[in-house]
Amino acid sequence: MSATHIVKMWDEDEFPELAANEYFCLTAVNGLGLTVPHFELSDDGGAIVIERFDRIDEGYLGFDDFCVLNGLGTADKYKGGYETRLFKRIREFLEPADAPQALETVFKLFALNCAIRNGDAHLKNFGLTYPGIDAPLCLAPVYDLVATWAYIPKDPMALTLGGSTKWPNRKQLVQLAQTRCQLTPKNAEQHLEAAADALSTTSPELKQYFKG
Repeated sequence: MSATHIVKMWDEDEFPELAANEYFCLTAVNGLGLTVPHFELSDDGGAIVIERFDRIDEGYLGFDDFCVLNGLGTADKYKGGYETRLFKRIREFLEPADAPQALETVFKLFALNCAIRNGDAHLKNFGLTYPGIDAPLCLAPVYDLVATWAYIPKDPMALTLGGSTKWPNRKQLVQLAQTRCQLTPKNAEQHLEAAADALSTTSPELKQYFKG
């Protein structure tokens, strides 16, 4: 029987409180209403335990990350732009009826990544799952989310947007929502506000943890 959970821990001298960093980022994702595997922070804060999302009663879900879906190797996970490597591929691989909801979900996640300054949102940190070879694909739950600015000040985006790895402003995010996700400006603004609210809701627990 293979493991049902993943335990992640890091060298505290190199990445202090990285388990807590991921824990609170995933907590914010939960608050945004996105699908996240069950996760817990260890009592000493040194590890985060995450339930595997590819395990099902019958065995395993198929899973492909966006390196695979772009025909790239792991070494190329930071190459390309979000517009084509992520949003366009979703439209190509998902059923037409499923793509709009998936694009909206990924936009919400992308907005949160920008808010927390996750400079490690590369192609292997997004994926699609499927229960069988001929079954339709769907978005994988959110995983591997951290605020990299805590360790690498001014860390840029992992991929480009509009040809640049600079973090987008609100106007650019709304434009992305319109051109790549078929969202209205009003919908985009609502999702940006929801991301801010999710972070605000997570803030008291985060402050209490670090105060202790």
